[in-house]
Amino acid sequence: MWVWDLAALMLRSRKSWLRMVPMAVALLIMTVSLGVNRSINLSPEQSVTSTLGAADGLVSPGFSVLAGSSSPTVPINRWKVRQINPYLETQVSVKGLPEEVLYQESSMPGINTKGRYALVSGKWPTKPSEVVVTPSLRQGIGGKNKLVLEPGNYDLTIVGTVGATFDKSSREILAHSGTWQAWPLTQKQAKISGLSGNYLIFFTSSDSAGTCSKVNDDLGSDPLDSDACTTRGQLLSKEFAPLSGKKIVEQYLAWFLVAGLGAGLAAAAATTSARRIIAPLTAMGVPRRKLALSLRVVTLFMSMATAAASLVTGELLVIAIRPLLARFSDSPLSPVSSPTMSAVTCLGAAIVTAVVMVTPSSQRERKVHGKRINVKMARLLAWSGAIVACALLVWASVAAKASLMSVAIVSALSSLTAGLVAPWLLALVSGRDVSPGRRLAASRALRSRGSWHGLFAGLTAGLVAATATGLLIVASLFAQMNATSSTGIPHGMAYFLAEPGFSPSLPGNLVKQFDDDLHGARKVPMTYGSSDDRAGNSVAWWAFHNVDDVASILPLTDGQRRQLQTAGSLRVTTDEQASNTEITVPRDLGWLGQIKVIGHGNTPPAKSSDSSVSRGFLYVGLSPNQEDTAYHWATTHHIDPSYVMAPRIAPKVPLPAVTLVATGLFTMMTVIMAGSLARDERLAQRRLTAHLRRLGLTPRWVDGVIFFEVAMTCVVAVIAGTIGSLLALLATSRIMSGTMDLVHSGWWVLAALAGSVMVGSTLGATIHRPYSWNTTISD
Repeated sequence: MWVWDLAALMLRSRKSWLRMVPMAVALLIMTVSLGVNRSINLSPEQSVTSTLGAADGLVSPGFSVLAGSSSPTVPINRWKVRQINPYLETQVSVKGLPEEVLYQESSMPGINTKGRYALVSGKWPTKPSEVVVTPSLRQGIGGKNKLVLEPGNYDLTIVGTVGATFDKSSREILAHSGTWQAWPLTQKQAKISGLSGNYLIFFTSSDSAGTCSKVNDDLGSDPLDSDACTTRGQLLSKEFAPLSGKKIVEQYLAWFLVAGLGAGLAAAAATTSARRIIAPLTAMGVPRRKLALSLRVVTLFMSMATAAASLVTGELLVIAIRPLLARFSDSPLSPVSSPTMSAVTCLGAAIVTAVVMVTPSSQRERKVHGKRINVKMARLLAWSGAIVACALLVWASVAAKASLMSVAIVSALSSLTAGLVAPWLLALVSGRDVSPGRRLAASRALRSRGSWHGLFAGLTAGLVAATATGLLIVASLFAQMNATSSTGIPHGMAYFLAEPGFSPSLPGNLVKQFDDDLHGARKVPMTYGSSDDRAGNSVAWWAFHNVDDVASILPLTDGQRRQLQTAGSLRVTTDEQASNTEITVPRDLGWLGQIKVIGHGNTPPAKSSDSSVSRGFLYVGLSPNQEDTAYHWATTHHIDPSYVMAPRIAPKVPLPAVTLVATGLFTMMTVIMAGSLARDERLAQRRLTAHLRRLGLTPRWVDGVIFFEVAMTCVVAVIAGTIGSLLALLATSRIMSGTMDLVHSGWWVLAALAGSVMVGSTLGATIHRPYSWNTTISD
């Protein structure tokens, strides 16, 4: 009977439900985030429609069609299809617009436009040179009924406006068949301009698989090559294919960690509650084992109820904000679907809360809440953490594979290391001699319950390490992405291909124009090509006319000069220390394999008919304005961008907004945890409080003692968490070598997280001040 009374008492207690708040908040955030992500991502059917429209399949013959040329002939009549619609797409330049826009050409309306585009105004084009455009493009050209394509000043007539179902803000041109062929350009002009369209064929058929088989036979494709001919069924099967366990972990790892964090905090709060309930009831003769089982069952029920409430509330919030999402989303929202992953995660978090909750025996209780921290045990835990750290580094250097699963293992082991080291650091801090005052009183109070504070510090340190590791790894990856997103040529240089082997030579007036636009820069003749080494690998090289030309671009030692004069080439390296057979180049030129000098050693002049060799000029000493001119020169003069290699760093990729969200969430969690610790400490230190009161000390002074006690614990947690984060970064940089920039990885993330712990602990320790100064405790 006492079991039901205990359950009813806990379920009626407001404090019991308040202990589930951390898990409720974490699961609510997880549910809303997954729900929003599910809403803004296209459903499998929508995804296939965005590709095929109303067609049953898509053929990619692998042909490119130059502007001004007719489309290739394919044996369409042998494929036994109901409807067929040839289609061409590419990017084109519109006069008056700074960026290229998407150009599509087919018979309209057709099977490829149904479901993807809707006529807003006007009519569909019915003859060549007639087009319809999207509203954003029409607004960009000032609402005119004409647009001009460059080069060649090709006039097109706008006869209508269409809305793109799956990309409302896109700038697109939909032209009638024959418009591309009517472009007034010769083949040479089209090649120089890089105006080449991808030719595709949409079809409907009662037997799509059979049609694809015939298509592969006619085009000489491998029947297993799904890229040559793709059916709606194939695309749907890929979309509906279940994710493997590894993919699920990689895709939902962040949300699993959020749910696990909430479950861990709720379990910790339930553990504190269980300790307070077990002690008096066991003293009254209630069997400890039955009591512990009852508490675990009640906790499971409460965590399940909390998880269900968070799931339902989160899904209702998602449904409520769907109109707002639809307003700001460029693509249609996916239909409302069942929150399977959210429900499974909530269920798992509830079970974890009940399983992880500790109901210690009397011996364990005395050990954890004893008078002093066990220094030997703390030292043993620290050595265990050091062993885990060493094993992690060895594994990361030798056996780990570059995958998200490896990063997750690194994060878990680094968090474990931080948690194991924290009690030892706390023993060092609390054992130091300090001058009399609040710090001395706080140190003694901390030592009196050091084991409990060590457990708290270890848990907090693990959470800090886990959260900081994830954020810093993301920051490091983005920093490296920013650092390496160049065009393959360093600042101060630009390469102009006047005679590329893969395209027609540029007219003399364009070559002179480029030279005039970069007036003042040093101009060095150079040949660019590639050849196979002894292992059969393709090696890119730059060849110059003499050694002095090389020296004017890259610094040479006397040994390197002699090597160029005798052997005619140097291997390229990005290392600062290079031998006489190597030459150091900037990191952007790391793709090069060799630097050569024509006519020296084994470097004969390249044949003019060699298509793998291009001739041009390397411009050195460019100012930032000249770099910008060179980068946009090809687009400005409507030639293929491959004629010019100029430096350009991509726009900075910002850290995800989840960084700020995680920092705020961690601050809130720390407020709850530190507040609970401060409250528990004040209740446990009532005897100390009474003694200090007898000495005539004010409540504020005593409050400062408790505050310093909590602050020391949280500072130790931050230090240990930082150690774990640095360990994780070091291990991850070994696993994902070359993909992380630790120097520019946004260390403010770690500072923000550490600050959130301190701010949260300050707030938590400040707002929990339930003193009863009239309490009298006898000696």
